[in-house]
Amino acid sequence: MAKIWALADPHLSLMRSKPMDVFGDNWRDHDEQITENWKAVVAAEDSVVMPGDISWAMTLREAWPDLVFLDALPGTKYIGRGNHDYWWTTLSRMENEARERGLESLRFLRNNAYVLPLGTEGRCWLAGSRGWLMPGDSEFGENDAKIWARELIRLELSLQEVKREPGEPLICALHFPPASTRAPENELTALLRRYGVDICIYGHLHGKANADRAPSGFQNGIRYINVAADQIDFCPLDLNPGNVISLPEV
Repeated sequence: MAKIWALADPHLSLMRSKPMDVFGDNWRDHDEQITENWKAVVAAEDSVVMPGDISWAMTLREAWPDLVFLDALPGTKYIGRGNHDYWWTTLSRMENEARERGLESLRFLRNNAYVLPLGTEGRCWLAGSRGWLMPGDSEFGENDAKIWARELIRLELSLQEVKREPGEPLICALHFPPASTRAPENELTALLRRYGVDICIYGHLHGKANADRAPSGFQNGIRYINVAADQIDFCPLDLNPGNVISLPEV
């Protein structure tokens, strides 16, 4: 029975030495924690959505050891881009090189959408994009406005690829949070509502203080969940839509 899991921000660095425990003792040997926890819960027929900050690599060549690491874990991985994924390139190049290297379990989320198997006969749709700093953020500048506008376009292109049937859940995967607790609604959240998104997962925010800056729980018909690795104890989170969507609104 196929299940859907999520884990963002693994921040792998098998080629580039980038110890993560400078961000807290819980990050010590985090790749080993991820491996052990992942193998304990994810089955070969499952899907794992990974919205960004996959690798510290600067180029695709440098990223391959980290992508090989992920490919060796159970399940099909649906990978999005984060703000630190400098290795990210065109969809065709990533797909072609992954096939050439025999990495059959990797999928890349870029202006597209995927159908994920769910349960015994059901299915779930996945769309998403990177996102960016939101208007109103203290660091938001003129260049950020351009990137924000472009990310809205990319997200809508992905959502337009969804061709779901009635009753099929829709998950949106972003790297940046879609909104803030101070300003819970914006153009992006309006887009999520317009396309009927059921679950919106994101990462990027680490530590309790930062995590509290973004929406969490059920708001205006959408369940928001921070799936950054350190927020879920470095263990893929079960995204069973039947359980997540049925939770009461808060």
